[in-house]
Amino acid sequence: SFLYFSGLASVQLPERKLLSRFEDKLDSTETRQHSTFMDKVRRYNRQLAVNLAMAEQCVVLYNYAASVDNELSICKNERLTVLDSSEKWWWQVKNERGTVGYVPSTYCKKVNAAA
Repeated sequence: SFLYFSGLASVQLPERKLLSRFEDKLDSTETRQHSTFMDKVRRYNRQLAVNLAMAEQCVVLYNYAASVDNELSICKNERLTVLDSSEKWWWQVKNERGTVGYVPSTYCKKVNAAA
């Protein structure tokens, strides 16, 4: 505790008790925020796992060497996850190493994810 002098009288302030209550409140608030954040992370990870499990897969039919930064070099028989096939000639894919890039759609054949 802290001794405060005011003129001739001294008053002992319950500083530690107040600080302790503040810390407890702060700790519980931080814990709640951290818990909420971790719940969001867990939900995101579960949804991501579901999305990946349902994602289209393709097998590479021919080798292709990337010619620009956003393209992905691929090898025959490589299995890829199709992220975006909305463009007719180029698909955005992810390989088994996690690298994402575009490949010519005519070099790939979509397959059943269970195959």
